[in-house]
Amino acid sequence: SSKSNKVSCIEYQPIIDGDPNDYSTIYTTLMKCIDFEKPNTTVVTFDLPIWVKAVDIIESQKLPILPRLGGFHLLKSFLGTFGSIFADSGLHDLIQLVYPGQVAADNILNGNSFDKAIRAHFLIDAAIVQHIFPPEESFTEIEISQMKEVIKNVLNEPFQINDTGRYFVDLFGEKLEKRFNEFRIAGRTPLLWTLYHDMVDTIKIFIRAERMGDFSLHLSCITARMLSVFAAAGHHHYAKAARLYVELMILYEGSEKKSSTIKSYKTDASHVVRYSPYEWSGIWSDLSIEQ
Repeated sequence: SSKSNKVSCIEYQPIIDGDPNDYSTIYTTLMKCIDFEKPNTTVVTFDLPIWVKAVDIIESQKLPILPRLGGFHLLKSFLGTFGSIFADSGLHDLIQLVYPGQVAADNILNGNSFDKAIRAHFLIDAAIVQHIFPPEESFTEIEISQMKEVIKNVLNEPFQINDTGRYFVDLFGEKLEKRFNEFRIAGRTPLLWTLYHDMVDTIKIFIRAERMGDFSLHLSCITARMLSVFAAAGHHHYAKAARLYVELMILYEGSEKKSSTIKSYKTDASHVVRYSPYEWSGIWSDLSIEQ
C-alpha cells in the first residue's frame, strides 16, 4: 500500500469541568484543540448530538477546525435500522440461533451490541449465500480447484490487487450479483432477504473503508448506501447529519485552509487510528476513545 501505516499516538488531555452538551463547554473544547494544533488545521471527532452543535459553532465563528462525525457511532445507528426494517421477518429468531436469548437478540437488532451484531449478521448472510449459491452448482470443477489454489496462496503470502487471483474474486462477485438480481424479481420474500444481504454488504464496505484508510470509499458508502436506509428506518437525525457531514467534507476539499487535511486523508489515510503498522489495522477515532 502507498498509504502511511504509522502507529497512532494517543495522549490524554486535561478534563474540562462542564456539561458536554452545553455550547460554552463545546466552544471551550474547540478553542483548546486549536491551541494544541497551531498552526495546523485542527481535526475533532464527535458523536452526533455534540457534533451538530460543534459544526454550528465552527461555521458561525469561522474556526480553523475540521469536524468529523464519529464513524463507529454512525455504524451502530445503521445496525439499529435492522430492528425497524426487518421487524416480524423472522430475523429475530435467526439471531437467537447464534446468540440464544431474547434480550441478546433485541440488543443486536437495536444496534446496542456491536460485536455480537457484526458476528450474527455476517453468519446469517453467509448462510443465505451458501443456500442460494452452492459452489458445486455455480462453478466448474476446474474453477473450484483453481479458487482453492488461490486461497492457499493468500494464506501463505500477501494478496496483491494485481495478482492473478483477482480474476476469480471478480468472477465470484459477478456470479453472486447475478444470482441476487434474479432473486430481486422473484417475489416479496426473496426481495426482502436480498435487501438484508445488501445491508450486510454495506456494513462490510464501511468497515473495509476504515480498515484500509479509504476516505473516498468512506464518504461514498454513506452517500450511496446508508442515507436511504436511515431515512427508511426512521433514523432521521443520522439521515440529516450524515448528509451534512459528507457535504462538509466535499466543501472543505475546495477550501483554502482545510483542503490539505482532506488531501492527506485520501493520500495518507491520516483520518484513521492505528494500533499497529500492519494493513487492515485502521479503526474509527471514536472507537479508539470507547476502547
